[in-house]
Amino acid sequence: MLSNRRFVGYVVVATSAFIALFAYVATSAFILQNMNGLSPVAYSVAFAANAGGMTIAALVSARLAGRVPTRRVILVGQLIALAAGVVMLTGALWWATPLLVAMGSFFALMVAQGLINTNGGALASAEVPEHPGTSSAVLGLVQWTTAGIVAPIAGLGGEHTAVPMAVLMIGGALLSLFGLLVLARPHTVRRVRPGTRNSKEPHRHAHRWEVLP
Repeated sequence: MLSNRRFVGYVVVATSAFIALFAYVATSAFILQNMNGLSPVAYSVAFAANAGGMTIAALVSARLAGRVPTRRVILVGQLIALAAGVVMLTGALWWATPLLVAMGSFFALMVAQGLINTNGGALASAEVPEHPGTSSAVLGLVQWTTAGIVAPIAGLGGEHTAVPMAVLMIGGALLSLFGLLVLARPHTVRRVRPGTRNSKEPHRHAHRWEVLP
């Protein structure tokens, strides 16, 4: 399976989204409560709203299945996640992460998760249909190992800065984009003319198509 470039690419897509997700889980309480003064109840409401955004995005994604290419849905989610990271980093560096910036960025990030995670995992499994259980195990292992590594890194700056969190958001989005656009890029289909050096077909046959890795 690991020799399948597109499978590895979609694993990178789904795993990289976990970078921002668990950075959020690890540091959102400090950013919203310690830095912006939200009460525990208000933080709980905000956390639930963000989770609701992710759920709604996942439901919308399921509705779009078969109507909109799954890769396009993932790409939209990645761009939303990248924009959320840039806004968060800007707010952290110049405005001490004001509440509206933090809450808006977190909500956008969680919406992006609903578009990326399940679709990335589904496309990874689709690349190796002969190994459904093993592919899920590999994806889960890589995702949760990444989550365990990322969570403490997100808090390296202490309780009064959102810069590490924002950098992880941006880095995760860029790495996920790399997985989608480079590692999991579609196969190239090339038309070969009869009689050329790349064609073994005689001249009397019509054009043929070949798929390049």
